[in-house]
Amino acid sequence: MNKQYYTYIYSDPRTLVPFYVGKGSGNRCYVHLNEKHKHANVWFGRKIKKIKREGLKPLVEKIYVSSEYYSLELEKGLIKKFGRKDLNTGTLLNLNEGGTGYSLSEETKDKIRKKAIGRPNKNKGKRGILKSWNKGLNKNTHNGLMSLSLKMSDIAKKRIGDKNPNYGNHPVLSDETKRKMSSSHKGMIWITNNILEKQICFHETIPDGWLKGRKPKQKRKSLKWSDERKRNRSKAMLGKKRGLYKKNVNYS
Repeated sequence: MNKQYYTYIYSDPRTLVPFYVGKGSGNRCYVHLNEKHKHANVWFGRKIKKIKREGLKPLVEKIYVSSEYYSLELEKGLIKKFGRKDLNTGTLLNLNEGGTGYSLSEETKDKIRKKAIGRPNKNKGKRGILKSWNKGLNKNTHNGLMSLSLKMSDIAKKRIGDKNPNYGNHPVLSDETKRKMSSSHKGMIWITNNILEKQICFHETIPDGWLKGRKPKQKRKSLKWSDERKRNRSKAMLGKKRGLYKKNVNYS
């Protein structure tokens, strides 16, 4: 029997209940126990850390099979048998049905490598720029290198500077327009006639009947209780706690 591929089961040493099923070869099943390993399955990683905090280690059982295909099929069968916790069908922390994750053969890798030879690299030139940034070059130098990596089209080159058809065609503004534009940036003031309020430019004349400022806020009318209602309220609240900060007050 070829022992290259296997299906592994993680179990809780305290209850002996399986909580994860996977497929692998070599030392794949023990990678999850490494503290530096970043788990794609957060719940699985938290479960391992919780067991380790108690000074224990998860139980790992390996079932060797003859090929990768059978290890994936066995993974699917065990997940279906034990059930998944996210679906409320069992105890496993797996997030899919299993049966995925085929490893590429050396022949397939060679085909991919040969196919990529001669293909233009989209990130060519960017790696050097990032290295220069890490070496401590200032921001201006970094921006200069970035500008060199950008290529302008022929149309864009024909529209730079005085080659642009709109170059020098600035609109002629009248003095009144300039004054209005200037005043619009200098701020506004509030005016009111005690009923309405609005904003005007600070240089404008305040109309008759209007004053500078905001409309006075109307005071909220307070509810007036009759003496009889106050007495009834007092009797109803007698002996009851009033608020979170008056728990120890005796009203009797």
